[in-house]
Amino acid sequence: MRRRSSTTTHEDLEPHIGDRFSRFEGGHREPDPDRDQERGREKDRDQERGREKDRDQERNREKDRDQERNREKDRDQERNRDRDRDQERSRERDRAQERSRERDRAQERSRERDRAKERSRERDRAQERSRERDRAQERSRERDRSRGREADRQREMEGERHREQETDKKRERERDKEKDKARERDSDRKEHDRGKNRDRGARARQKTG
Repeated sequence: MRRRSSTTTHEDLEPHIGDRFSRFEGGHREPDPDRDQERGREKDRDQERGREKDRDQERNREKDRDQERNREKDRDQERNRDRDRDQERSRERDRAQERSRERDRAQERSRERDRAKERSRERDRAQERSRERDRAQERSRERDRSRGREADRQREMEGERHREQETDKKRERERDKEKDKARERDSDRKEHDRGKNRDRGARARQKTG
């Protein structure tokens, strides 16, 4: 606490006239208790002013320190905000990279689906080509079988013609035999008739002879 200083008037500081004369008259200066007290009080006031000045300076330094602490706190908060913003930017970059990777993965999945569809279509085409080859081979075998059947038919027809020809020849031979037999019968009959005629002629000649 700042001490209250007592009010000192000009009369208090000035020595009384009688005292001044008495000191000069005596040949030496007498101590003045009031003046000593005033000096003590002034010294106390000077010390108090010094202490007050020190306290003011300390308060100023404390205020400066408070302001510095506040500024440091503000800087800390700003650094924290910067750090938070940096972390958020980093997270956003990570999210952006993840989105980019996800887009790449989605595109790759789409391309893979397209490739899978193409492979499926290629398998279908390969199967269709295989089936077409099978059908072509079957047609070829069918043609071969058809040619074989045709050859069999030709052979059968040829055999049938041959058999028919043989049958015809056999019939012709049979007819020829029948004709020969008929001719033989006719010849025998004629020969018989001639024999009979000769016999009749001979008998007739005998009768007339």
